[in-house]
Amino acid sequence: MRSSLLGWIEKKVGAGIYAGAVALVSVKGELAQAAIGTMGRELDEPITMGAIFSLESISKVLCTAPLVLLLAEKNQMGLDVPLQQWLPEFRTPEKKNITARQILSHCSGLPDTDDVTLDISASPQSLWNTVLDLKPLFEPGSKVRYSDLGYLILGRAIEIAAGMKLDRLASQLLWKPLGMESTSFSPSADQQFRCISNRGLRGVCVDPLDRALGGVVGCDGVFSTAEDLLKFSKMILNKKLLKPESFRAWVGEQTTNTGAIRSDFEYLFAGRKALGWELPGPFSHGGAGLSSNAFGKVGGTGTFLWIDPDKDLVAIYLTNYGQPVPFSADNWSKLIHDVGSKEFFELVTTAAL
Repeated sequence: MRSSLLGWIEKKVGAGIYAGAVALVSVKGELAQAAIGTMGRELDEPITMGAIFSLESISKVLCTAPLVLLLAEKNQMGLDVPLQQWLPEFRTPEKKNITARQILSHCSGLPDTDDVTLDISASPQSLWNTVLDLKPLFEPGSKVRYSDLGYLILGRAIEIAAGMKLDRLASQLLWKPLGMESTSFSPSADQQFRCISNRGLRGVCVDPLDRALGGVVGCDGVFSTAEDLLKFSKMILNKKLLKPESFRAWVGEQTTNTGAIRSDFEYLFAGRKALGWELPGPFSHGGAGLSSNAFGKVGGTGTFLWIDPDKDLVAIYLTNYGQPVPFSADNWSKLIHDVGSKEFFELVTTAAL
């Protein structure tokens, strides 16, 4: 499999699709890995397996969702407890019944960043006041619609419930116990040279709103390596850290009202969801070769993770393609097509047979 991955990624780099990529696949304990290209379009530094990527929305499953589940096990939060318990701004008729489960499965009705105008030059407190005062666009729980702002708000609720910032909490409860030494919201000074470049940014949040709020947020912001993602994925496959019922909730489908999916963008924004995870379906960025029990997550800069328990498979594909600018349905489809995530995961699943 390794030679197939090397050849496939080399073609993408040669065609100028991205400057570099890292792939790491585990099938029944057998590993295949590849690191091809450079750390960025403007850089000559060769990319390595230790390269640190800005994972963007993969942060949702690497941090926010498992923290809610861990806190629920400690009776500090609850999947179905209204968030107004921790957020006074949610004590309104429209928001009083919104729960962590609804936000984690993108059914809360809360708007996404494209639905509102936010002044990122304002102070962090002013920005938080604006975000926390936002109203749902539809009846919570009635349909699926992706919301980064929902996860942003949920991250705030987690911090209040736990009495600790997200970065410290995730490190203490998740990443350190798993030996994920290269995973953080803020790479250290001696890790900066290992950070890939996203349109000239290295080791800092790609999203302007995340940066304006300090970079430690519930929707994005985590940096990690393929090797650390494998450790995290193995924890899931081996059912460590969490109780069995928590795992079932985390990776099991939470949505039954997705409607027709007709594009890559609709798959992301309105497709089947677990708690943070995307699930197999039409236009899945994981392709057509994964089993029905697989689950995965995409990051907006061109990073992908899929886990398939039926195949004992973890497949990680991290690129420095960069976030689409502007973010739109057409540009999102272009990212998925350009980096070839569906081809990549179909290559992996075919080789794993």
